[in-house]
Amino acid sequence: MAGAPTNARLPRVPSSRWSLGLLALVSVHVCWGLARVPTKVLARRLTYIEAFRRDGDAAFLFGDARIQGADAVLWLREHTANDSVLLWRGTETGPIEFAAALLWPRLLVAAGAVDGATSFAGRSFATGTIAGRTGRIVLVAERAALHVEVP
Repeated sequence: MAGAPTNARLPRVPSSRWSLGLLALVSVHVCWGLARVPTKVLARRLTYIEAFRRDGDAAFLFGDARIQGADAVLWLREHTANDSVLLWRGTETGPIEFAAALLWPRLLVAAGAVDGATSFAGRSFATGTIAGRTGRIVLVAERAALHVEVP
């Protein structure tokens, strides 16, 4: 005959012993992680942080990726309203991938998608004067550069 199953229980351990044991394990884990971080990595990270603060977000990201166009992003930030729509055309890869985030809250919309429209999503199109031409501003994206023009 099989006996009835019994509920085996572990002896009660005061919670302070568990807390001390857990604290010891966490401390060992943190120390092990810090010992593995080379000083060179930390110094490089601090250099990146200083460059980001000194140069600004656009120049830092574009310079680190070796692409041109930080000046176009800065110009658009200064000369367009935050609630405007910026038209763009060109390649979908490269610096345009950074531009959408760097130009937020402005909307980036493909120029071909708004032919003849006077507004988009309740926002007006960004206009300006560049090289003596006045009209809608278009951000032109190339594989390794961005520039602003008025067609």
